[in-house]
Amino acid sequence: ISSRLVEMMVGALGVESEKGRGSTFSFTARFGVQAEPIERPTVPEALKGSPVLVVDDNPSAREILCELMESFGLKTKAVASGEASLAELHLASASGEPFYKV
Repeated sequence: ISSRLVEMMVGALGVESEKGRGSTFSFTARFGVQAEPIERPTVPEALKGSPVLVVDDNPSAREILCELMESFGLKTKAVASGEASLAELHLASASGEPFYKV
């Protein structure tokens, strides 16, 4: 599959192997230049500064999601589990600053 994809992108696939150390795969590919920039999605002004609860058991995914939400002007709080998210929702509600507004 990888070889076919690289071939379709007018590239080359390479591999270096060393017994007992493993293999390193690499590839080259040609990509065109986009004529016009893509418009980045935006958050309505009314939502900027709103709190967002990010829940993911993967630390890297949590970090990426928080950075993305913050780039939209949202305030983030991150937790690693469903149990922690429920606790955080209760805490936020009790403090008068819930993650949702009715």
